[in-house]
Amino acid sequence: MSLLAELGGNGAAQTIPFPTSNSPVYLENYGGMGLGYKVAAQTCIGLFSRDDVSVEGFEGGVWTNKDLYDDMWLAIIEGMAPAKNKKGGEELLDACLGSFNSYISFDMERDKELLPEIVTLAAVTDSIPIDTSDPDLAELVDFSTLSKAYEIGVDWADFTPLEATEFLFENYANATTGLAKLNPGYENKNNLPNLHPRITNEMDASLVDYIVKMKLFTFFLVDGCIPGTKEYRLMSKMAKSDIWPKPLAVWGYDNSQNLGGSLFEAETNCNREHNMGQIASAGSNNLGFLSSKPAITEPIDLPPPPQVTYDKEKTFVSLVVGDGDNLSIVKGRNLPWALARLAQCRNKECPPFTWTMSPHLLYSAPDMMQFFIDLAQTTKSDTFMLPPSGDLYSYPGMMDDENRKKYVELMEEDFKLLSCRTSVHWEWFYGWKKALSDYFPMFTSVEGARGFFLTNVPYPIPMPFIFGRQEYKIIGENVVLFKPREWRGIDGSSHQALSVENMAKNINNLEKGTVTHVYLTSDGDNSIDSFYILADQLDDHVVLVNSDNLVDLALQRGH
Repeated sequence: MSLLAELGGNGAAQTIPFPTSNSPVYLENYGGMGLGYKVAAQTCIGLFSRDDVSVEGFEGGVWTNKDLYDDMWLAIIEGMAPAKNKKGGEELLDACLGSFNSYISFDMERDKELLPEIVTLAAVTDSIPIDTSDPDLAELVDFSTLSKAYEIGVDWADFTPLEATEFLFENYANATTGLAKLNPGYENKNNLPNLHPRITNEMDASLVDYIVKMKLFTFFLVDGCIPGTKEYRLMSKMAKSDIWPKPLAVWGYDNSQNLGGSLFEAETNCNREHNMGQIASAGSNNLGFLSSKPAITEPIDLPPPPQVTYDKEKTFVSLVVGDGDNLSIVKGRNLPWALARLAQCRNKECPPFTWTMSPHLLYSAPDMMQFFIDLAQTTKSDTFMLPPSGDLYSYPGMMDDENRKKYVELMEEDFKLLSCRTSVHWEWFYGWKKALSDYFPMFTSVEGARGFFLTNVPYPIPMPFIFGRQEYKIIGENVVLFKPREWRGIDGSSHQALSVENMAKNINNLEKGTVTHVYLTSDGDNSIDSFYILADQLDDHVVLVNSDNLVDLALQRGH
């Protein structure tokens, strides 16, 4: 059954299917509570979300409200308003402490830096972290009764983040299923490395429910990616271990060091093994609940794309919606964009859009993914592309042969499930030659064509050695690499922030026969509306196609 609302002309939801027999509990006043409460509540929600757990009154799971998007998704997915099944924090914690008879005491002021490690211990011992200094929590939990429960005794005052991570790695890593990085609140200097950062912010606890549910080994080492440090040695030791599947997928986000951008956000250059990649998920709440639904394990069914024949008198362009590697952006920014597109395209033909989409939504938030599948099935002009750099935000060119081979296998499974043949691709700025020689040629042996849309990250350094004046390069007989063409804003401040009028002029003036794309992101305040305005300003010889079509056209045109 479709998850999409039946939309009226103004895009407002009229009727929504999918009521459930066990409706989720809507947790009241979640956003207004202190961090100690949020960590405890999210831990409980993660425990409640496990397949082998059923807690009376919470059989349908728990839904938290972080922002307006949460209420919108609750309506779309569950067909219910927040008022339908409300419970307060006291009821949640009472049920939690009654079901899981152990806790971890800590002091927020003293132990802020250790929150990621405390969450790890909670996940592997089925325990609730209790901040004994939190007045909000004291109103909900009678601390004097905690002695009736079993305390997981750790003296956090004796630990630095390095020591706590090492302690957990030596004693509990085998009980975990993967990795996560959770910034406990270090100050973030965008253009300066964090040599001795202070805790100036509140940790975002949104991902804690999923971390606890999946028993992820969670930590945050400011110098963990800096060669020569003790933290780096531990990071490399962890990366070399055989505890977790490789390449190592790291949930959360690493913004430990910045120099005009987060230096290690892709994780691949964070250790000498070069065997890590990121699943950008910091700030993503409700994954504990969402991942409890059946995963999408069969290829999605999309309308067949129209057949397009190359014509040297035409210019062919794909419009690509970026940032789909970030689960918070898919949940947030992309929702109103998708609802507006559904309303615009319901009764008329719309220009084809290709949405970058994380393959990890297929199991971590399958109902959310189904919404976008339904969108594509409804408009018949929307398709999907893997985000940077495919299965993980990573730099595959840096990986060794064994990890690169495994990564290509993961990519092929993602292509199959998302019914697509293309991916955005990023490499560390000096790693492109290695990717050209060792990574992209690995796809020439697979059945069917593959397309990779290259992007300059984290620094916009040109790639003349790959493309020269050409818009694409063909590897072997069936792999196409497309030259970067990013559109981040419309204020005219740079070549990546052309006004809509100048972008239209740029495309209209391309040599006829050109095969190219535009990759739109919102980090420079651009929005999907720019694509609609752009489409109306393109000349008749410009043909808009989806990304799979673009690969076919490039191969038809040839080298």
